[in-house]
Formats: sequence, C-alpha cells, structure tokens
Amino acid sequence: MSRLITAQLCAAALSLSLSSAALAESAADKAAADALFDDAKKLMEEKKWDEACPKLAESLKLSERLGTLLNLATCHAEQGKTASAWAEFNEAAAIAKREKSREREKLARTRAEKLAKRLARVSFKLPKGLEGATLEIDGTAIGASALGTALPIDPGTREIKVSAPGKKTWTKQLQIEDAAGTTTLEVPELETEEVAPAAAPDKAPAPEKGPADKPAPKASSGGGGSTLGWIALGVGVVGVGVGSYFGLTTFSKKKESDDHCGEAIGQSDPNRCTQKGLDLRDEAKTAATFSTVGFAVGAVGVGAGVVLLLSSGGSAPEKSARRTRVVPVLGPRAGGLGVSGSF
Repeated sequence: MSRLITAQLCAAALSLSLSSAALAESAADKAAADALFDDAKKLMEEKKWDEACPKLAESLKLSERLGTLLNLATCHAEQGKTASAWAEFNEAAAIAKREKSREREKLARTRAEKLAKRLARVSFKLPKGLEGATLEIDGTAIGASALGTALPIDPGTREIKVSAPGKKTWTKQLQIEDAAGTTTLEVPELETEEVAPAAAPDKAPAPEKGPADKPAPKASSGGGGSTLGWIALGVGVVGVGVGSYFGLTTFSKKKESDDHCGEAIGQSDPNRCTQKGLDLRDEAKTAATFSTVGFAVGAVGVGAGVVLLLSSGGSAPEKSARRTRVVPVLGPRAGGLGVSGSF
C-alpha cells in the first residue's frame, strides 16, 4: 500500500512538466525576429502588404516589441483589415503608455481614432435555446458575453460557424463591406444531429480454468517504509515549489493582461480584450491550475512522507535507498521531474 501511494505521488509530480514555450525568449528567437522584421520593412517599402504582414506577425510572435506591433498595425491598415489594425493600435497605445513613450502613444491613439470611424461591425441574433452555443469567426472562438455586442470585423469574406451539443454545425460565408456600419446576422434553428445507436457489447469470454492462485508472499519488514517516506517527502517539497512558481506566474500574467483589456484599450467592459489580452488570461488560468495541482501534490506528499517515516521508526534511508532521489528532466520540448534510484 505504501509503495502504491508513493508511486501515485511520483506520477502526479511527473505530470507537472514545464512547457518549453514558457521558457525565456532565446537568442535564436530574437535573431529570427530581427530577420523577419527587416524583410517585412523592405516589402512594406515596395507596398507588398500581403507578404509583409505575415512576416511582421511572426516576428511579433517570436519577440514582442512595440515597434513591431506598430508596424503590423500599419500594415494591416494598408491591407484593408481595419478591425485588426484598430485593435493593434489600441494595444500599442496601452503598451506605450506603460513604457512612458508619449510620442508612440499619441501616434497609436490618433491612428486608432481614425480607424474607429471606418469600422465595420457584426452582431449575431441566436434563436431561443441556443444560449450555450459556440460561435467562431474565421476559426476564432467568440465568448458568449460578446454575442450581444456589435463586434468590429475585418472587411471581406468571413466564415461564420455556430455549433451546439447534439446539433449540426451551421456554417455561412458572410461578406463584409469596407464601410462603417453594422451587419446583423440571424442564426437559424440548428438541425438535430442523428446519433447512431450504440452497438451491443460483445460477451466476455469465460475465464480459463487453471491452477489455484498461489498466496502472495508477505511483505518483508525493514527500512522500506523509511525509504518510501523520504521519497514521498521529497515529492511533496517539489510539489510545493512548483505550486509557488505557478502561483506567482498567475498573478504576473493577470496583471500583464490588464494592459490589453478594458479601459487600457478604450473599452468600458473590463472583459473586452485584444487577442493578446485573451491569450494572457488563458495563460494565467493554466498557471493557476498547475499551481493548485502543485500545492495539492505537495500537501499529500509531505503528509504521506511524515506518516511513512513515523510508522517506520523515522530511521534514515537504507544504503540502497540513499541513491533514490528526485531529479530534473529536460527533453526537446518540455521539462519536468523524475525519480531515480532503486526501491
């Protein structure tokens, strides 16, 4: 039983791996971002907006810089994507304000105000009973709280998808004109999706007759409980450390997201955010989940370790157990914790 508890604790600790995406920005990323930015600037000088904008977006993804964001907003404005450019200029203004870059803040706000007068918007009217439906615009999910709001949208052909549990997905190609105004889209009743009847389970084969099971050997007494106790205690300490790290990350991501939501981007609703703000809030929620799991594993590990050590007499680990330890593990895409040694 003690071995089972400790194995479960170790498995829980191992699941708390750190994604490589959360690691600090590398020198290689910065170099790639610079190269993409330089290529994009040359393309913008040649007015090749369709080629320049994706390079700027990729550069910004690799290295978040205010200058890159301003250039991307300018590129999208020239490309005719007024809603994207408007949101990016608002985001740039918020960042410039935080960095006390007054000239850039003024430039970004002026451009955003001009684009606001040209914004095309779309609102959705759902039939009764579809309040819990999922709405997507060009593959981007729209929160339920935004369905009653006229949303800024880029001109052109936009793909709208509406789905709900037990219903067939409804898809429509919506043409948005490059002019100020609001288009209201009425979503029809969704068709019920036919569910195939579940196949009857196959009968389980009768168990084969064989010799009677041999009685399990009695567990040998000794320092095994002490060894497992030290392992469980080590896992508990690691769990508390992981929980603390992700707890701090949660607060950091939430605070950073505030610069991309609500009044920071000219919106009265604190839950209205730029895509960057939404991403940061998602990262904060993920970090909070890891923090909760980390503290839970830590509490159980420390508790189980103390119980096992007390029940075994609290002796130090045996010579063979001294080689058992918790070690960091790094792979090509992720890092985590591992247990090394003999049991």
